[in-house]
Amino acid sequence: MDIAVKGIAERPVIHFELPVSSYRDRKEKDMTPIDSKFKIVEFESLGTSIKNTKRFMAVNPTGQGYEYEWEEVYDENKKDKPVFKCLTQKGIILSGKKSEMVFEYTPDKVGEHESHWIFRIPTENISQ
Repeated sequence: MDIAVKGIAERPVIHFELPVSSYRDRKEKDMTPIDSKFKIVEFESLGTSIKNTKRFMAVNPTGQGYEYEWEEVYDENKKDKPVFKCLTQKGIILSGKKSEMVFEYTPDKVGEHESHWIFRIPTENISQ
């Protein structure tokens, strides 16, 4: 007896190796839900005007390499100067390889700061 079977497999085009963050839970307690599709990179600083660096790996699980780019999403309502910087704004991740992503946080005043970024793979027309 023959049985026809069909299946579809999906895999991500990019995978970020990020530590678990409690930021989403803290914000939701304040009644500010954060969409689960957002990835969170959390910093702690021991003072103002101190450069704090966060590094994490991005994995390309696909069969081909691609170029990537990061773009900050600016909030027109904020008047403060940016306190976050991406040090790896553009690059290439080869097939099956990892690439290090580096962000910097230099607070200019005490308090909680937030920044939003988009990761793009232009050749695949993908934004996250």
